[in-house]
Amino acid sequence: APAAFAFAAFSTFSSEPTPPATAQIIDIISNTDIKIGIGSSTNSDGSVILKRAWSNGGNVYINAPQGIFAEARAAGDTTPHIKGNRVELQSTQSIIGTTTNPILIDTNHMVVGGGFAAAAKLGVHVVETDGDLHLVKPVLVKTDFVREDEADGTLSVGSIEGVVSLSALKGNILDFNFEDDSALTDARIAAYQSRLGLAEGNRSVAGIALDNQIKADYQTYQDYWALVRRPGGMGPVDSDLNNVAAFNTLVTNTATANSTTEAVARAQQTARFSGIHAAEFDKAFRDTTSYNGYYALLHDKADTAPLDQMAKFKAEVARQLVNDFDSRLTQTYSAIHGVLAPQNVGVGSDVRTYIEALHVNATDKPNLSGNSAFQALALTEAGLTAASPQVDKDAAYQTALAKYQPIHDDLWAADHGQLVNYIDVIRVGSEAEGGKTGAAYLGVAEQFSVRGAIAADVAAGTYDGLLAGFDGAARNAQIISDLTYRFTVIHDANKDRDAKPSYVESLFLEDAPRDAAIDLELTKIGSLNSALPAAVAAKLYPLLQVGAITGGATAAAENANIIAPVVILNAAGDATAGEGRIGTLTEPKDIDFTAPVEIVPGLSSFEQQARLDAQNLRRALQTQDIVDIVHQIYVRTGGDIILANAPADGALAADGANWTKLNLVFSDLLDANPTTVTVNPGEVLG
Repeated sequence: APAAFAFAAFSTFSSEPTPPATAQIIDIISNTDIKIGIGSSTNSDGSVILKRAWSNGGNVYINAPQGIFAEARAAGDTTPHIKGNRVELQSTQSIIGTTTNPILIDTNHMVVGGGFAAAAKLGVHVVETDGDLHLVKPVLVKTDFVREDEADGTLSVGSIEGVVSLSALKGNILDFNFEDDSALTDARIAAYQSRLGLAEGNRSVAGIALDNQIKADYQTYQDYWALVRRPGGMGPVDSDLNNVAAFNTLVTNTATANSTTEAVARAQQTARFSGIHAAEFDKAFRDTTSYNGYYALLHDKADTAPLDQMAKFKAEVARQLVNDFDSRLTQTYSAIHGVLAPQNVGVGSDVRTYIEALHVNATDKPNLSGNSAFQALALTEAGLTAASPQVDKDAAYQTALAKYQPIHDDLWAADHGQLVNYIDVIRVGSEAEGGKTGAAYLGVAEQFSVRGAIAADVAAGTYDGLLAGFDGAARNAQIISDLTYRFTVIHDANKDRDAKPSYVESLFLEDAPRDAAIDLELTKIGSLNSALPAAVAAKLYPLLQVGAITGGATAAAENANIIAPVVILNAAGDATAGEGRIGTLTEPKDIDFTAPVEIVPGLSSFEQQARLDAQNLRRALQTQDIVDIVHQIYVRTGGDIILANAPADGALAADGANWTKLNLVFSDLLDANPTTVTVNPGEVLG
């Protein structure tokens, strides 16, 4: 690779767009897909300046109508602005990168689905910094504004007025905009095998395909939660999908958006989510956050017992229960504790005497001196009776007031039951004075805990009477249920495994199960090796009912790679390492479609390779590659005959006395709106 890379300045405009002062600066690093949509075609606020949009293992999609601009890099600095498996960019009114400051991207061409697609009004200027640049069919960005017949999004890169300038610093620029979904994985794997050049590489690529299928399945899982589960909360729902309110809302919205009937929309969304709902309706949402939470709270590789039997699970239940109890205790008793922590509340203390003899629940502050219970207590403490001289009684009242009035002023508004609980239960063991840490009194929850571990007693309901509405046994059961709901699935799958960087990666198969799955995947690949792209099959066999590809209703046609007034492509790198190519040049080929191509036991290595080459050649076909189609039907007119073998080439044409050639005119009689065809004398409708 070159030590430095200078970006050539070529433009069809005398002055290219520049980012406005209001452009949003993008600086994001994520472990999942990055999807950015900003502004609209009806305002001028949709522009971004890319510092970083890095997705580790995901894709990056950016739509900014008024322009996608790159933060300037120092000369020779090829640190990418965008990093992801797949990068898709769209700017309907402006430019993507500029001639002097292109967008630097780092896509992953070794991942199925990896590559680049973009569309802009005024130009696309992009540099792939490492590896091949695969031009792919876009998933999210729209291209129909570039050319009207691109409504299905088959274009890879396009610009209405400006230059499309694509560079690969250390690799190739290749067409990976495949025309048929059924051949996609197979064709990519063939390309990867060629790139790897190793037999073991086939297994690596099959493993990558398995992992990417898991990622795709997890994306469906996330869609299910976003659309069906989360709108109604995070808990379990009805097992019948049609009884879930959010699903019915989704059906209604789908019907409205697609201008179709609700029955059709329901069938579509049921097909999309019924399987996952049957497996997940009573399970919690799982992502990297919950996965990491399990490892932080509960995981113990040495303890593989069922989740609710694990020592760490039981400890976590106790921790949450005590925390909840302590929080409620603090909320209920902190005010009382703030007053009484320094006070003696033991038997015979003034505080206990006031609470037990004088305090009552009151809305308005009682007059202590006029209270009959107070007067009786004052006389008793002074050794007097009601018959004692008034002067003595008055002196007794004053003495009692001096003792109890300050306590009354502090506590009259408190709940009587809470005061009794405080002096009888909370202050047990610390009656003379509340506990301290240094010179500071303990908080009420700490004060309560001086008695030792309390989790078992809280769970047994021993302290329910301290808190209004608190049920320790029920709360304990609720915590167990919540932890079990959140973490059982993760625990069962990971209890004896080390943590992975993300939850999705924990789903990847490992060891013997992975080897078995790769073996099966390679078997499937082998069974698909003779598959033809749909458009090619339709051209070769006019009556063949070709399955529709995703997003279309007809056999696929060849997809355009780049549409623009000016296209500049630059691929650099080490030619001896297979780098620096733009597309692939091939020589004419004759293909015999009657030749066997299946890999069967007993073939020599040479025969196996020959059949693999034939399979790869068939898969690589595109419609423009076919220059001559040889197929002809003859009818026997010279009497009955039994053919032991297929006739030799040209034999039927030479035996005109016994065989008559039929000139075929093809039409599809099952088509509701068939194309009109003319059948002339001597021709046969096929």
